[in-house]
Amino acid sequence: MDAIDAALVRIVEHDLELIQYQQTPISKNLQQTIRSINTESTLSEISEIDVIMGNLFAEASLQLIESGDLAPEDIHAIGSHGQTILHLPGAEHPRTLQIGDANIIAYQTGITTVADFRRMDIAAGGEGAPLAPAFHQWLFQDDKSERVILNIGGMANITLLPANDKTAITGFDTGPGNALMDEWIQQHLDQDFDRDGKWASSGQCHQKLLSLLLDE
Repeated sequence: MDAIDAALVRIVEHDLELIQYQQTPISKNLQQTIRSINTESTLSEISEIDVIMGNLFAEASLQLIESGDLAPEDIHAIGSHGQTILHLPGAEHPRTLQIGDANIIAYQTGITTVADFRRMDIAAGGEGAPLAPAFHQWLFQDDKSERVILNIGGMANITLLPANDKTAITGFDTGPGNALMDEWIQQHLDQDFDRDGKWASSGQCHQKLLSLLLDE
């Protein structure tokens, strides 16, 4: 949650072109506020951060469009995932919550905005995650060959794409991706993350620990 990632893409059928990409830093104070929402916040505070993030997302969207030499009327739609502050698909009452009011984005940009990606899947009995397999299917599925896609983020997830079968897709989280490394780097080296993997690549693989992890 250190920055807002925004991508301007042109999609024609199954062809995707990246036109522009932008990262907008989130202030340290706001990062800390978001992290503390789960344990020490009121409904009023949560709704306030929802509005603040919505404004930031709208501003980032407009900046991105301008940097791509386009106007809002050139854009078909904005997809906004929002910032997850709660994800409990295994609870007695399964639920997930993302903030960053999409109404603000739609109003300030004048562009149709699609959001709230996870809750319909949870309502249908799913986990609400990962989301990547639906995109992987659209972009990578092939009629002749099976494909496996590994997406490494904070939590890593994998997608299995069978050849020529659009109904048998499998996707699930495999465990931590960058989350544990980021936490260690932040606590011990006072950096946000291990840029280019420089710290990790300076060490040696702990074979015994690796074997234990692979046996899980």
